[in-house]
Amino acid sequence: MPPLDDLFSLPATTDLRRRRTTAIHRVLGTNAPASTPLSYALAHHWLEGAEAAARSADGTLLAWYRHATASDTARLRTDPGDKIPIVVNPKPEQLHRSALAATPYYVINPETTPASPPALEQVRNGLASAVSAGFGTLLRDHAPIICLLKRKTLHDTLLSWTITRLPGTVFTDYTNHPVVLARDLIHEAGHNWLNDALAACHVTIPDDRHFYSPWRATKRPAFGFLHACWAFPLTVLYAARVASTAPAEVRDFLTAHLRPQAEQLAQARDSFQIAITLVDHDDLRRRMTEIFATAVSITAAQPT
Repeated sequence: MPPLDDLFSLPATTDLRRRRTTAIHRVLGTNAPASTPLSYALAHHWLEGAEAAARSADGTLLAWYRHATASDTARLRTDPGDKIPIVVNPKPEQLHRSALAATPYYVINPETTPASPPALEQVRNGLASAVSAGFGTLLRDHAPIICLLKRKTLHDTLLSWTITRLPGTVFTDYTNHPVVLARDLIHEAGHNWLNDALAACHVTIPDDRHFYSPWRATKRPAFGFLHACWAFPLTVLYAARVASTAPAEVRDFLTAHLRPQAEQLAQARDSFQIAITLVDHDDLRRRMTEIFATAVSITAAQPT
């Protein structure tokens, strides 16, 4: 398998970001900024916020979203030269729910403030762990905005998600352990990567094919099944690479993560071989197959 940074570098997604960023700013009536992963993610926040402001007839807020610039987000960085993503920590009551989906989300707005310095430090250390394991390109390009949600312990259920309307944004609970935060950032950035890759490669997954997903213990549409077969193997690769050097409590947590993954990947393997044929793009199909096969090999070698 090639280095992970090479595997996550897909030129077509760079073109997709540029086109979509330009199109959104054209709709907003503003000049598009230089195309970067952050400007792409922010453009979708501006579009989502502008639509909500227009629906509520809030002219002041609509004007802010239409003319938001880099200076409006510079305040979200405690250090202007900091290279880590924009990190915010919204309160639960600040999350929105769309009529289209129940998944809560947060949109950057004029009142948004940066996360606290300790939270920023945890993200910084988590990113360092991800970079050391080969996931730097993935997080740089597909998680430039991080919404930290609830602080929990390793014994709690950790929730994380992305939504297609806000590509490049990751929502996640977090603990006191940056190595664990990195795992969840990788999982969700993987979803963002695959959404962009499918769109950039003009791949449409038919919605009439379903496969049993051991991660959900139910049949899922091929699109969701393939997402699981991509994002969970990424966490396997990460956990296997960092577990041995992690503190004892975190090592036990990551090892416990790998055990069920072995069974779930084995259960999904035959269905994956069929579902991946629905990805009608040779290069993208190859990348997804390599990640899945590598994760299967890793988990198969783990002690039970």
